Amino acid sequence: MRNELFSFVAMVILVGAAAPSLADEASTKQGTPNAEETSSGNIAPYRRDMLSRIANAWKPIRKNNLTVRLGIKKDGKLEKASIVEGSGDKDEDQNAIKCIEKTEFAPLPKWYKGDKLEFNIDMSKVDSIRSS
Repeated sequence: MRNELFSFVAMVILVGAAAPSLADEASTKQGTPNAEETSSGNIAPYRRDMLSRIANAWKPIRKNNLTVRLGIKKDGKLEKASIVEGSGDKDEDQNAIKCIEKTEFAPLPKWYKGDKLEFNIDMSKVDSIRSS
């Protein structure tokens, strides 16, 4: 599960701040990041927590390739969720967006100075995390 989690986020767009280090991904466990992890400027623990929350909420209709972009505000509120690459099934695409909209995200790490973070998420990989 850990390798799948690290391999699938296509990109992270950092809005309003310099990019933090993404290098030290292997040292943390799934769940809420601890103080040491978040003080280092490492976004990986936050990303793992976010993906786990999505995986717990999402029950795919079919297993199709689908990429979603989501923006999370500093307070953890979802700013937007949109389809980057559709699955070819509008019901599946809308199901993914609805599940993401219902997901409660943690606030962004205190060290992060931007107003929001945007992520591209390969939802087929999220499904494999949920299945693990």
